[in-house]
Amino acid sequence: DAVSGTDKEDDDALSGNGGQTINFINPDPSLLDGTVYNIRFDIEDAAGNTKSYTYNNVTYDTSPPTVSNLTSVDGTYTATQTVPVTINFDETMLVTGNPQLTLETGSEVADQVVDYTSGSGSSALLFNYEVLNNHLNLDLDVKSRTSLALNGGTITDLAKNDLDLSGNALPADGSGNQLDERQAVIVDGDAPASAVLISVTPTGGTVEPGKWNAT
Repeated sequence: DAVSGTDKEDDDALSGNGGQTINFINPDPSLLDGTVYNIRFDIEDAAGNTKSYTYNNVTYDTSPPTVSNLTSVDGTYTATQTVPVTINFDETMLVTGNPQLTLETGSEVADQVVDYTSGSGSSALLFNYEVLNNHLNLDLDVKSRTSLALNGGTITDLAKNDLDLSGNALPADGSGNQLDERQAVIVDGDAPASAVLISVTPTGGTVEPGKWNAT
């Protein structure tokens, strides 16, 4: 259980000013998920010193965050170019460590695992994908709905509710929220080399150096 907007937990402890931790003796009050409260804490230490803390417009949040959709920038990307892939959530997210996202990058190569780039403290987490040689996908998408992995890190909302990755955390087929449903991103890491004219064999008419002549 936690309150968001101030990043304070109300169940076991409250992260106070200056990194203090305040332990609760009594059970949680009957708060309603998603309701905004004004909260006041009256605190007294063993020496009888008292202090009050007030937090206004605090949302009590016990619900895990969810993914809204995936987006990118339409275009054709060749080897060494970077494709920005963004996972958009329904609320502000906090990230620690190095979460990873697996993209479908062609049948002839291993699917690309992309490291988290930035976005903690916002509702949009960015994963920058660099196209490698032989990567090919005419409509880029994630490998599956389970393609987002913590990789030893964490993804939570402000109230420290964890993103649930035990099932299908990413949008379903046909929802209109998958990457390939919202964007037109072509990955072509196998572009042909430039053509070089080595010789010309005449089959009729006259051929002059540096010129093409009709027969």
